[in-house]
Amino acid sequence: MAISSGSKSTLSSSADSMKIQHIRSKAVPITIRVTPEEKAVLQHLAKQAGLSYSRLIMGLVQHADTRHLPTQALKPSELRKLPLAEREAILLEQTERAAALYKTYPDMIVDGSDEIIAY
Repeated sequence: MAISSGSKSTLSSSADSMKIQHIRSKAVPITIRVTPEEKAVLQHLAKQAGLSYSRLIMGLVQHADTRHLPTQALKPSELRKLPLAEREAILLEQTERAAALYKTYPDMIVDGSDEIIAY
């Protein structure tokens, strides 16, 4: 029995729809806190993309590039145990990330608690 190309498309769409429903049934709610200004920016981006606010956020999470996220912080005592080349690479990467932040947000204040960064 041959399947027409239209039927293949319908079958594929049905499978995709079932997959999405399965994922949604396992979804859990999360809460993020943003400033009113940040929320306005996200809502503007959603409107430009023709998406709902929540769909935009979900898309950002699903397609996030995690390669540039900070790795688990090392204590100074743990850092000292690493080979010199590895220590230097870690410190260089952290320095470059910090320099980029300070360049982007020249008024940034870091209070040293590792909890609050204000800019």
